[in-house]
Amino acid sequence: MLTLSFKSITDEIFALTALRKAVLPTTPSANPLDTVLTRDNLPALRVLIRQAFSRLVMRLFSYVTNASVDDGNPAANEPYDPSQPVPLQIDFGVYTAGLSDGVILVLRRYLEHIMARLVLYSVYLPIDTRRASEHMADADALVPVVNNLLASPNPSSLLISPAYY
Repeated sequence: MLTLSFKSITDEIFALTALRKAVLPTTPSANPLDTVLTRDNLPALRVLIRQAFSRLVMRLFSYVTNASVDDGNPAANEPYDPSQPVPLQIDFGVYTAGLSDGVILVLRRYLEHIMARLVLYSVYLPIDTRRASEHMADADALVPVVNNLLASPNPSSLLISPAYY
């Protein structure tokens, strides 16, 4: 069973929004949508991460033997509290049985990256469909890589492509 990290997913979301803002020109007409998501947004992100996890499980359903996601909410001031983790567990059974620890780590990172992009898709969809589509396209590009990894009868022969394009 792979356990995906809520913290890794949110850290990537924070980094992607911060870097986007950092590289955009600062002008009086700057897009107000270019805000940085921060820890203040964690209660809402927790909801969207559960949604993204469910979406990811359904996209990989033919390989999934078990999955677990939390169904509760911590207090609004403690959504990042390690004593209240967000369990995001997915089991691929025999499909990951022959994978090395290193490949499992890469797989976990790919899944977390896909989830971060699915969350950002949901964040931007109501306000900026072009930006939302960019995030979905990135997630869509990585799902076949994960499918190929899980479907390969000889995982050690796979060429793992970078998670960032």
